[in-house]
Amino acid sequence: MAIIRKKKTLDGIDRDILRRLKETQRQLTSRQIAIDVGLSGASIMPRLNNLKNKGIIKDECNAFRNFERKFGNKSKKVRSCSRRVWKIDLK
Repeated sequence: MAIIRKKKTLDGIDRDILRRLKETQRQLTSRQIAIDVGLSGASIMPRLNNLKNKGIIKDECNAFRNFERKFGNKSKKVRSCSRRVWKIDLK
């Protein structure tokens, strides 16, 4: 379930996230960003998703995990992103 932020405007923490991504000039994980701006991993994700929806930053998955999920009597192999990295979207 995705958590949606009520405020869609950029605040100081959003600007800190963008500043951190710009200063490093490389991809950062959401955990690295959260530690740098002083938030938890759970509270940083709605902010990153908001910036992504606005087209300011983009994410990539650079590590996957494979597991099996049961749906009723059938099992299905599922591939999921285990490490998502973020960077500024310079178009």
